[in-house]
Order: sequence, then structure tokens, then C-alpha cells
Amino acid sequence: MASPAVIQRAFEDLHAGRSAQAIAALRLLVQRDARDVAAVHALGLALVESGQHAQGIHHLERSVRAVPDSPAYRSNLGSALMQVRRFREARAHFEEAVRLDPKYPLSYMGLTIACNQLDDIAAGIAAARAGLAAKPGWPELTRNLGGLLEATGRLSEAIELIRALADDHVDDAGIRTTLLMLTNYAELPAAEVATEHLKYRGCVQPLRMPAPHDPNPERPLHVGLLSADLRAHPVARFVVALFDAKPSDWTLSVYSLLDAGADDAGARHFRAHADAWAEVGMMNDAAISTRIAADGVDVLIELGGHTAGGRMAVFDRPPAAVTISAIGYPNTTGHPGVAIRVVDSITDPIGSDGACSEQLVRIDPCFLCYTPHAEMPSPARVPSGPITFGSFNLASKISDSCMALWGRVLNAVPNARLLVKSRFLSDQSVVSPLRERFVRHGVPLDRLEIVTHLPTQQEHLALYGRVHVALDTMPYNGTTTTCEALWMGVPVVTRVGDRHAARVGASLLSAVGHAEWAAEGDDAFVAIAAGLAQDSALLAHRRTSLRSEMAASALCDGTAYSARWQKLVREAWRMACKAVRGASA
Repeated sequence: MASPAVIQRAFEDLHAGRSAQAIAALRLLVQRDARDVAAVHALGLALVESGQHAQGIHHLERSVRAVPDSPAYRSNLGSALMQVRRFREARAHFEEAVRLDPKYPLSYMGLTIACNQLDDIAAGIAAARAGLAAKPGWPELTRNLGGLLEATGRLSEAIELIRALADDHVDDAGIRTTLLMLTNYAELPAAEVATEHLKYRGCVQPLRMPAPHDPNPERPLHVGLLSADLRAHPVARFVVALFDAKPSDWTLSVYSLLDAGADDAGARHFRAHADAWAEVGMMNDAAISTRIAADGVDVLIELGGHTAGGRMAVFDRPPAAVTISAIGYPNTTGHPGVAIRVVDSITDPIGSDGACSEQLVRIDPCFLCYTPHAEMPSPARVPSGPITFGSFNLASKISDSCMALWGRVLNAVPNARLLVKSRFLSDQSVVSPLRERFVRHGVPLDRLEIVTHLPTQQEHLALYGRVHVALDTMPYNGTTTTCEALWMGVPVVTRVGDRHAARVGASLLSAVGHAEWAAEGDDAFVAIAAGLAQDSALLAHRRTSLRSEMAASALCDGTAYSARWQKLVREAWRMACKAVRGASA
């Protein structure tokens, strides 16, 4: 039988980035004794973690056939199947693992995540609660439960759950990350949300930023991007310009936090345009930081913040002299290892810097640049029939105040309807409470239509053909949804708020040349939305003109956007070099 020490050492190598060495050691064990089920299973896990999914799953299936009553083996196979999006098969293995051992907690974690991926939220919540009964207070599963509650619109319950967990684990950065993400959706005072984010520094030991390894302020730069979203993901549409219009004095290296080997058209595009690509998702935070530093990265840009897949703990040991947070997270990271955050003067007006741990750098006119998919369909004609307002944002972004404001819009336009589309809305346990909330806030059921997540991008975009005017969410605005609506010829009305997340809509509209659709107050929001909806000539004109206006606007000017980034990075690098020269003078 295999030596547990050999297997343990192999996984230490794997998580330190030495995957070839780990796999070679495990293959040798299996070659010596093909009946050694522990070695076969370990080889399967290592292959999956290194991105060799087909081979890894083959070995994991061998081990399950050999030991069918092992909940651990079934859970690990389920996790591997999840990585290749075979969610139904994965769920079946997790359910069998739970049946085999109702007290084995990892099975509940997998089952919770699988149900989430299959949009069976009620079953996911039930699995999480059962897992917490088997392992009370388990932080990771509690965080998953909080995410499911948030996705179903039960935001207050989610925040209460995670806040209590954070109080019990004050130094746990992962729990703090979950809480911070939730606060962006909540109708909490902006100052309270900022204070919660700034508490993140309590999860980090004192640190020092490294000095430039070659403090020449004008030399070519090695720029790194750290992200889990360089694939078919909403954030990716705002990163394309940094690749396609890459400054000539950058060497661009990607440190991808995707599941190893993730391969969709978006990921292939980014890989083709990067100078180097490293899949580091299987490595621990310290190893990622060490790898980036060893590669000689001068400037590291992280794109995820506290969103799912983000790895803020990489900055506990800052791997570059200049560190930047941008694009993917609508708030300060609160991490002392991140020096700069990229915003604009609309999202973060002058004077708002005190709510952030980073230095704010404003790249006006907009901190984003949108690159639409090449295959997006042409805008449909303005629909006939009753005026239809629409929102295709996450249901968790639809706050009570947002519902009430939309209700006022409907009341201002006789016979108007509201079309809401979001993921998870195929589950009646989610839809029914959402309908009840809408009714409480002035939206009659006979004027409300709820549409579930659609399976293809083409179907999703085609649904804009039924919408006259799109309504933005608050206090967490849409971003990709706003850009998609505009690209499909649908005007978007936003309510300008008092924090970055509530001002992104205003920034996007201003960059497109339609700042008049950004309302500074509730009455103005109602007036703008109703006025647009009842001007049929204007709607017809916008349906045919918005796309060309947007394509010619600052929001889609990738060359100018890349130039602003080049200036930002160069100036930050010069400051880092100046600090070194000043210290040595």
C-alpha cells in the first residue's frame, strides 16, 4: 500500500506549484501497485488540480468503483465533475455520499454548491443547513449558506448570519470577505459599509511594500494581472482593452485563478494576447505571491477584490512594488497591501478618499471600457403593446427602496408593465417571496412578469426586444447589464447614490453621452423613466442610434482607455522609484 507520507509530500509539492513533480511521484506509486486504491485516488486528485481533468476523473472513478462505500472518494469525484460542469452527475455522487455517512460534512459542502449551480436553491439551502447540523459553526459552509440566502433576496438574513460568524472569527479574512461583499447589496449607510471594509486590515499582519528591483522610472515594465474572471464572465468584457490595446512598453503576465485548464472562447482570447499565462488557482496564497515576485513583476493589478474567486490574501505578502485594484469590485478592498484603486470622478468624487484604504486614482471620463461580444444580435424594433420597463440584474440587487421606486414609475405610466429577469428565478421558493415583496412595495402582480435565467447569451439579449426602458438597481447598480441594454438600443435610467456601487450607472451613462438619464433624486428618476417611456419617437430613434453612439463613445474607446492606464501605471512606477531614491539619499 502507498505510504501516506509520500502522498502528503506530493500534495505539498502540488500546492506549492510543483505539479509535475507531485504527479510523477504518484504515478510511480500506482505503477508499483495498481491495486493501491489510495494512490489511484490521490493521483486522480492531483491530475484534476493540475488541470488534467479527463485523466483525473478516470482515476477517481476507478477508486470509487473499488471502494463504492467511501463518502470521501465520492465527494472528491463529485468535486472533480463540478470542475467540468457535469453538475447533475456531481450532485448524484454527493447525495450518495450523504446517504453513506450523514455526518460526513464535506459531502454537504459539495451538494450545496452543486444545487446552486443547478439553480435548485431550496435544495442548496437545505443541504447547507444539514451540513451545519453535522458540523455546527463550520465557517466555509456558513459562508456558502449566506451566499445562497443573498442570491434569493434574503439579504438581511444573510448579513445577520455572516456578521455573527465574523464576530466569532475576527481574524478570519475569508469570513470578512463574504461579509464585505454582502454589504455592497445592503441598504446600509455608506459610512457603515466603508467602516466594515476598513476593518479588513485587522485580518492582515503588519507588512512592508517591496522596493522596485530595478528602480529605473522609464524602463519597460512587467505588469501582472491576477484574476479568476478572464473567461466568459461579465468582468472580462471590461478587461479586453488592456489586452487588445496593450501598451508597447508592457510585458503582460496573467496569473489566472480559474480552475486549471478552463477553456472557453474568452479564456482563449486572453491567453492568446498575454505575453505569459500562469494557472495558479491550485496554489496557496503564499505560493502565488512568491511566484509573482520571482517572475519579477513590477506592477500587479488585481481584478476581483472580495468577489467570488478573489484571493486578497495574496497581498498579505505584497508581491510587487506597485499594487492596484481595479474593475471588478465596487468598493475599497481595505487591504493594506493594495496601494492604488482605480476609479473616476463620478463614481468617487473628490473628497471621498477617506472611505478607502488605497490611494484613489481617477482615470476620467470613466474607470471602465466596455468591449461587446462580436456576435451580439442587432437591436430589435421597439415593441408594440403596453410600455414595458425591464431589469435583468441579479435579484439580490433589487432592494426594497428600489422596488418602491419602480412601483412609482409604474404608477406614473398607465398600463405599464415590469419585466424582471435574473438567475435563480426558476425556483418557486425564491420567486414567491420576491413577488410578495414587489406587491408590498407597490408593484401589482398583474403588471409584473418574472423571467428565469435563460440558457444562452443570444436568448438573454433577445429579451431586450420586449423592453422599452431599462431601470437600474440601487444601491448596487448594474454594470454589464447596463452596457448590454444600451448596446441593444434600450435607454437605461439610474438613480445616483452616495457610494461607488450606486454611482457606476451615472459614470457609464455619462461616458456614453446620456448623463440626462442619471437621476439625482427619486422624483427625477420617475420623471425621466416615465418621460422616456411615453415618447415613442424618441424610443424608436434610440433603438437604432444607441449602438453607434455607444461604439463611438469614451465607454468603448479601448485605445484611449489603454493610454490612460499606461499613464496611470507609469506614474505609479515613477513614484515607487522616487521613494527608493529618496530613502537612499
